[in-house]
Amino acid sequence: MPGTEQYLSGSALARRLNMPSRELFTLLAEQGWIVRQGEQWRLTRKGRVRGAAGT
Repeated sequence: MPGTEQYLSGSALARRLNMPSRELFTLLAEQGWIVRQGEQWRLTRKGRVRGAAGT
């Protein structure tokens, strides 16, 4: 159904995958889906194309 998408934060996704958040963020960065900007992680275009949602 349109409009029923549910999103998880990176930390919630890591918990669901039973892995440390740091490990997940490292993996996503290595794949080019996110980049570190100061104290925050930001989606890349590649991350958005793969279905992630930014705030």
